[in-house]
Amino acid sequence: MTKLAWVSVSGTLAVCFLFARELRVNRGAEQHYPAERDQKASEIVAMETAVWQAAKEKDLHRFSTLVGDDALMIFTSGVVTKSEYLRSIAERNITSYSLRNFRVFTPAADTAIIVYEATITGIFQARPVTSYNVRGASVWVRRSGQWVAVLNQETPMS
Repeated sequence: MTKLAWVSVSGTLAVCFLFARELRVNRGAEQHYPAERDQKASEIVAMETAVWQAAKEKDLHRFSTLVGDDALMIFTSGVVTKSEYLRSIAERNITSYSLRNFRVFTPAADTAIIVYEATITGIFQARPVTSYNVRGASVWVRRSGQWVAVLNQETPMS
């Protein structure tokens, strides 16, 4: 099994495990704290959207504030660190994107997982890319009171 396939399989299994755990552990908590849960979900959606906007605008400062230094991003082209992504940002030109169908899971107080669908158009590695769809997932953790993304994966949708 290739390294990329192993990372994708491992990541998918981990997300499935966390989703299952979240639904089992927090189902009762929803009834007691729905406003707090909705507020956290709205905050995570806003931050995920802000990462996409920062990437589109090539706003390296904003991107760096939202994404942890130890973050990994998994694309069809491979696994990249935050540093590698920032160095390659000139080759990644998002001309438009839309995000939809958000689902936010909170397996722990300082951890949130967001799953969504995205449609992206742009120029990647000097090649125009017409609109394509991915299923995205990101893991956010709260560090020193600040939410940061530490893992993002995009899987092409057929």
